[in-house]
Amino acid sequence: MSPEEYKRIKEAEKAHLRRLKKLKDAVRRLEQKRRVSGAVADMATAASETLEAQQEMVDRLALETVRNEARLEWALEAAEGRAEAAEARARLDEEMQQIRARELVRRLRQQMAAGEAPASAEAAAPEAAPAGPETAAPETGADVPPLPEKTIGRMRKDR
Repeated sequence: MSPEEYKRIKEAEKAHLRRLKKLKDAVRRLEQKRRVSGAVADMATAASETLEAQQEMVDRLALETVRNEARLEWALEAAEGRAEAAEARARLDEEMQQIRARELVRRLRQQMAAGEAPASAEAAAPEAAPAGPETAAPETGADVPPLPEKTIGRMRKDR
């Protein structure tokens, strides 16, 4: 082989190695681009899944909020209804008291007009007097035996 031919083969080999290096660089860049684009696609997928999960949670919270607001409104309406019913009962009780008082006054006037002395307010209108332990008269009926004069300790009334 002549030195010129050796130079030519050497130069051809160098050119071939340069082209091979360029191709390897191009392959390396393409693989890097593919990895980067894959990572971006994975990030986009993860982000969209996260957004979907967040939207689902927000929807669930919104639904729960609507349910709780409806329950609260229902409870408030029920409480208002109970308050209105209590007010109505109080008004009716006041009206019944006024009616009983008028009836008592009417009966007393009738008794006074007839010349009778009214025995007592309870006797004239027993339904107007409240029935409770504080207004109940002590029992002095015939079926309760009298208590002995001298005793040791307390005596029960029911004997």
